[in-house]
Amino acid sequence: MENITNNTAATDMGRLSLLHSSLFFTHTLLIFLMPALILSCTHTVPGDAEPPERHTDIPILFRAQDRSEGLVADIFIYDDDRQGRLDTYQRCLIGEDGKVIAASRVGNKILAAIANPQTDEYEWDKISSFEALTGICADMRLDDMDSPLMSGITRFSAGPDNCPEQILEIVPMMSEICLRSLRCDFGSTPYDGATMDNVYVYLANVNTLAEVFRTEGFLPEAPVNIQGTPEGAMSGIPEHEMLCRQLEGPVGNATVQPDLRLRCYPNESKEDNAGSPFTRLIISGEIMGRRYYYPININRGEFGALAGNGGVGRNCRYIFDIVLKRTGATSPDDTVLSGTVESVCNVVPWTEKDETEIIF
Repeated sequence: MENITNNTAATDMGRLSLLHSSLFFTHTLLIFLMPALILSCTHTVPGDAEPPERHTDIPILFRAQDRSEGLVADIFIYDDDRQGRLDTYQRCLIGEDGKVIAASRVGNKILAAIANPQTDEYEWDKISSFEALTGICADMRLDDMDSPLMSGITRFSAGPDNCPEQILEIVPMMSEICLRSLRCDFGSTPYDGATMDNVYVYLANVNTLAEVFRTEGFLPEAPVNIQGTPEGAMSGIPEHEMLCRQLEGPVGNATVQPDLRLRCYPNESKEDNAGSPFTRLIISGEIMGRRYYYPININRGEFGALAGNGGVGRNCRYIFDIVLKRTGATSPDDTVLSGTVESVCNVVPWTEKDETEIIF
């Protein structure tokens, strides 16, 4: 009986041990299964995750006042929002049809372009936002008279499937000062019949720096030829023919038509002073062996303003037909007497011709 009792106790102990083992295994299994059960219960609500960004092609038609084909262009696309962050940038060659294809993410965008860029590469902080881009300056001393820097801006919306063609007008920073005709009318003076020899036509107080995308409110920065002489104009920039030309032969009673064209950056300063001088067209020549100067404030005072703000605006042509009535000033810093110069001047967009006479 004692043996039977002991066996029964042993059996109960074995059952108890087996029960504990079974409970431990079940508990352990639940611990490992719980994360899986929890994860299997989670789900993604549609719209929670951001969809991948989509890109689209942007066909661009460049329109330039002179020509648009064969130009190198830097194309910048920015987000049209408060941050104005750079979306894409590329440099391309505009084809004969004036068309290129740019890439962009979808959304409201700002398209900006610089044709005939003055640099081969940009600093990132200068183009990383639209605000930074608008602070970039052009330098006339780096410009080419035949291929001047041009720029333009437009806004558009890039859809996910396609985008309509964007027409981008690009215009030069420069303006053109044209001397179409010149003659001397010294009648009823002691030097009646005299001619003016060794004639120079040039610009003084020429602004050489301007923000690439600015359209108005230009002030002179780093002006050249502040001394107002032909020598100062010829040494002001590498391509000195932008600022100074010499006429062939003398100028007398017969009208000469040199159709001479000079170039300069805009200057719309309100006051003429040492820090902000007006841009001038100056005619200088020798009369009876003495050199005289005829300084003309472009589009100001007695000779303007004819259109828009006073002074030289962006992308304008100022066409002059000039008649000199008497000898001028003996220094480029002096002013000529009233009635010395008669002029008729008209301001037109660079692409247009005009038939208006300017007499000084």
